[in-house]
Amino acid sequence: MDIQNQEYEENFRKAALEIDKSDLLAILEMRFQSVPCEMISHIQSITEGATLERLILVAANVPDFESLYDELTSSSVPFGIVGESFNPISTPAKGTC
Repeated sequence: MDIQNQEYEENFRKAALEIDKSDLLAILEMRFQSVPCEMISHIQSITEGATLERLILVAANVPDFESLYDELTSSSVPFGIVGESFNPISTPAKGTC
């Protein structure tokens, strides 16, 4: 692979990371209205596309901000996002339709 192709691929990867970061922050703002500066900084420091893609799915499915924060700060990176902690629809209160 020549240097020009390597530069193109690296620039493409960097652009894709920035788009994923922007998408993740947009989802967080839509779901939770505001995003703490600490979380923005943490997201901006992520360099792995797979991590950002997983966090986008998590952000769209967690029921609350605390669950998202736990995922964001966890050191493990399992891809499966299963269980009640990823159910975006909370259980309705008793007595409601």
